[in-house]
Amino acid sequence: MLALGLSLQDAVDYAGELCSASIARFLAGKRRLPSFDNGGRVDREVGIYVRGLGEIGSLEAYTGASRVHVISVGKGEGYEKRES
Repeated sequence: MLALGLSLQDAVDYAGELCSASIARFLAGKRRLPSFDNGGRVDREVGIYVRGLGEIGSLEAYTGASRVHVISVGKGEGYEKRES
């Protein structure tokens, strides 16, 4: 982050913004997934895989004084920001 000239707090805030953007891209991509076999075996297996990706992406991060909690990304619910 030195290359960007960011203070430690600015770097943490920037990292939080990158995480939020990544989660938003994941959820948008998940919403765009087509059906591959009209709800059959392939769709179920793709669903399991995507849920797994979301669970890997589940995390808690802190940005500034606010706590950002990722809620069940695997189920597509996104994140909420809670003041701490």
